[in-house]
Amino acid sequence: HPITYSLVPAPHVPPRSKLPPRMLDSIWKQNLTFWRDRNVYDKSYFDFLFRLISRALHDPSRSPDTLLYIQLALRFVLVTLSRAKERDSWWRWIDNLSQVLSKDSVAASWFLNEFVASASTNAIPEQTEPTQYTANWIYDFLNCPDNDIRPGVSRLVRSALSCIIADDKEAFSSNNYLHFYRPQHIELSPI
Repeated sequence: HPITYSLVPAPHVPPRSKLPPRMLDSIWKQNLTFWRDRNVYDKSYFDFLFRLISRALHDPSRSPDTLLYIQLALRFVLVTLSRAKERDSWWRWIDNLSQVLSKDSVAASWFLNEFVASASTNAIPEQTEPTQYTANWIYDFLNCPDNDIRPGVSRLVRSALSCIIADDKEAFSSNNYLHFYRPQHIELSPI
């Protein structure tokens, strides 16, 4: 039997969309944002991250990566969790991080510097893409309408400040530190 070939008609392919390329690009970006947010703002992801970071933060061995865990946790809370619709774990995160910031002067100093430096980014959330957003934490939290966010962030700032103040008091009260700032050759006389 000789082999015979017959042409199979190609399936019907609809013509390219008649939407303008800019509109298609916009729709594509919105869909990507939706799917990313759906995965990022997932409660099980929040719980997983909390367990992972809590274990690292409260590890008595205090590995060199502890500051990285604290930074990750603070950025997660301030950038991601604060924007989530469901924030059941908000106060659990704030309690945990406040405890860490009140005891770790390096982390407290980093947080306060980052918090203040964020104000110089001049980022306005309405004008940037979510994936390109540079956090301006002070702007975000002064303008936040949510009743839990401002007190939570205030508590983090207060915990960090209390740690820094306690360290400064200790440094100022040591004789070596005061000796450095109080020249011995100057005599003060009463007025």
